[in-house]
Amino acid sequence: LYFKSNQGIETNDLFNLPGLDVGDMFEGYDYLRPWRETIGQRLEVVEFPCDHLSFLVEPALSFVRDRLRETLARR
Repeated sequence: LYFKSNQGIETNDLFNLPGLDVGDMFEGYDYLRPWRETIGQRLEVVEFPCDHLSFLVEPALSFVRDRLRETLARR
């Protein structure tokens, strides 16, 4: 599984790079290519409802947990 935030990277006080527009710095970048090259198999992409820096806190954490449980139960 590859979890991808559907809101990108949101800057805040914890992640602030002066003079750098973080929102555009990865525009057009293929995040899956390096993973496909590394593991050599198909990835299941799961978009989750938050920004990149919030995916390990609620409510996104519950979403990720539930999706992992569903996937493991199918195997």
